[in-house]
Amino acid sequence: MFKRKSVLYTWCLSYGLLLLMMVVMCIMLGRNARNQLISEYKSITQTLQKQSNNAINDYFDELERCAYEISNDYLVNDFVSTPDPSGSKYYNLQPIQQSLSVYALQSGGEVSRYLYMDNIGRTLSKDTIYGLYEFYTSLRLEAAMSAGDFTTLLQDYHYNELYVFETGGKSEALMLTSVPLVGGTPKGTLVQVMNPETIAGMIQSNSAVEDSTTVLLDSDGSLLSATGDAAVAELLENADVSSAEDSEITLGGQLYWIQRERLPKAGWHLITVVPMSSIGAKSDWIIRRALPVMLAMVCMTAVLCLCFLYIQYKPLNRLRKELAGTAGHALSGNEYDQLLAAFTDAKSSRDQIQMLWENQRNELRQEFVQSCIEGDVVYDEKHLHQVLERLDAGFSGDWFGVVLLDAGGGAETLLDSGSEREALEDLLNHMAQGVRAYLLPRGRQWSILLNAATGSGIEQTVAELDALLKRAAREAGGDFLCAFSKPWRDFKNIHLAYLAANEALREQHEKAAGCQEQCGPTLQPAQVPRLSSEQEELLMRYIAAGNEEEAASVLQMILRHNWEEQELPVSMCRCLAYDLLCGILRCLGTMPEVWEQQREALRADLHLLRHAGTRDEIAQMLMATVLRSSAACEGFHTVAGAAREQPMERIMQCVNEHYRDLDFNVSRAAEYLGMSVPYLSNLFKQQTGIGLLNYISGLRVKYAKQCILERHISVAQAAHEAGFENINTFIRIFKKYEGTTPGSINS
Repeated sequence: MFKRKSVLYTWCLSYGLLLLMMVVMCIMLGRNARNQLISEYKSITQTLQKQSNNAINDYFDELERCAYEISNDYLVNDFVSTPDPSGSKYYNLQPIQQSLSVYALQSGGEVSRYLYMDNIGRTLSKDTIYGLYEFYTSLRLEAAMSAGDFTTLLQDYHYNELYVFETGGKSEALMLTSVPLVGGTPKGTLVQVMNPETIAGMIQSNSAVEDSTTVLLDSDGSLLSATGDAAVAELLENADVSSAEDSEITLGGQLYWIQRERLPKAGWHLITVVPMSSIGAKSDWIIRRALPVMLAMVCMTAVLCLCFLYIQYKPLNRLRKELAGTAGHALSGNEYDQLLAAFTDAKSSRDQIQMLWENQRNELRQEFVQSCIEGDVVYDEKHLHQVLERLDAGFSGDWFGVVLLDAGGGAETLLDSGSEREALEDLLNHMAQGVRAYLLPRGRQWSILLNAATGSGIEQTVAELDALLKRAAREAGGDFLCAFSKPWRDFKNIHLAYLAANEALREQHEKAAGCQEQCGPTLQPAQVPRLSSEQEELLMRYIAAGNEEEAASVLQMILRHNWEEQELPVSMCRCLAYDLLCGILRCLGTMPEVWEQQREALRADLHLLRHAGTRDEIAQMLMATVLRSSAACEGFHTVAGAAREQPMERIMQCVNEHYRDLDFNVSRAAEYLGMSVPYLSNLFKQQTGIGLLNYISGLRVKYAKQCILERHISVAQAAHEAGFENINTFIRIFKKYEGTTPGSINS
């Protein structure tokens, strides 16, 4: 069909189809990109909701863990189980309050803890003592239940049970845990009040998708927390969407895409909705952005096609006219037939020329072989075949020469004969302009082929080569043959080339929204008489160092200062002894080997402390414990001290040099020191009693505080110079170590 048409018609049709394919391809790419963007948008929403779900579940797990540890605390159990601990006016609730604040959440979330003790009818927080009704009113439960129902609720048995109450127009979530946790009638109840801002922060930190609304509903459908559009959150609370299974929902006359997650621990529902109009608007941007590029590509391709048509058809049309004038073919619109006839004639002429060339080659071979025979030159058949193959390749020059060398005793003798070899290399490297030399070495016979253009002075080159080789042959005892002949011309074809260019553009746009951590004010413990932290730290330092004498002396000083001078009763002495034993437990916990040796003995000491009836018995038990622990630590340091001295010096030097680097952490310190992360962490904690990361944070906080006080720089600049990448993290850690915010110090 196409052969009956013009070449121009065929090319235009081909390029038109190419443009059409490009347009279809651009449309398909745009639609696929839009659909892919919608899918990724939904996938991001699902991933963020999963992260919120996991964060809240982890929050519940930490609450349960802390409840389990507090309910099993020796001091709490002993105090709660005592029928009337208030018999003595010296009884002290501070250790109980301290136990409530010791067990912190690792995730940094906030929770308010209260311990209701049935034996004294009081409720403790870490800084306040409440009566039962005062505790009831402090939780603002008047609208949810009566005081009697609340008292009954506290006296019932609970195993990490969640309760949600409507207080002051918003929901409050409480986790109740009985003390003791298992066995017997509950003597008290641990109440953990969840901070709504903490839960909202968990949801907000994983709600980076724009225009989305996330709500947290309890099992009854009450709103616990919400982020995003408040009006949409209210519509979700009023609509029963927690049990539905549709992926789309209509709220307020607008269509939303909905994603649900159920929290199995609490039976709550985490629901995220995104307006479908927002998803469509976000996904349509790729069409709007890519449309000008696609149009530009189509226009550029059209221009290129026209240029190719003009460039290719112009010489073809000129050739067609020339063929029509020389070959006698009619100049018609069908170039195919005309060119086919012209090339058929050219092929016939080429076949005749090829036969002529083949005859010339055969004559050349015969002449060359005959010259070798007449010159009495002994040649190798394979070498001669190699020379003839090179001759058959053809040269573009007007003359060529062949020099066949026979070294007699070896070609190396002829070509490596001192000055002749240098003269030969100089001659071959400095040929006349237009002359090329080809060296074909093989065994005893070497060949040199010369190719030259007209007027290049090939005769002078051959004469110099002839004189040089004759002199070399006489000295080496060899011979050579020099033959010349006229060349044949090579046939050349002109090929048309086609070039097509295509380019694609793909853009990706990602947006991420950070979240700002919120920190509440630090609560200070109540000031009551107890063992000072300086005394406890001094005693633990001597125990960890294995210094028995100093440890015993410090213990005697503590007993004299806290027991004899204040004349404390046995119950108060027992509470203070618990503080000392807890400090020893923490001290030995940093040395796993010593802890494994002393674990059973320390448990026996705790048992003796419970049944001790006099202060002397308690003092003797404490003295024996301190001496035994100091001796165990001394043995541990004797075995492992020498091996750890030098690494600790390197570790401290590395930390002091790099703690202000932004990327410095435990992993980077392990890289600098050539240690593994677990080995470095365990070694540092065994030697110092604190974790390496906490030590680095303390150095950074100290340096930042010094910069703020002395140089009066901003909080952000101080955080950056101290090595903190995130200012929110700096504020949180600064408050943890200093008890206040850096902004208050700066002001």
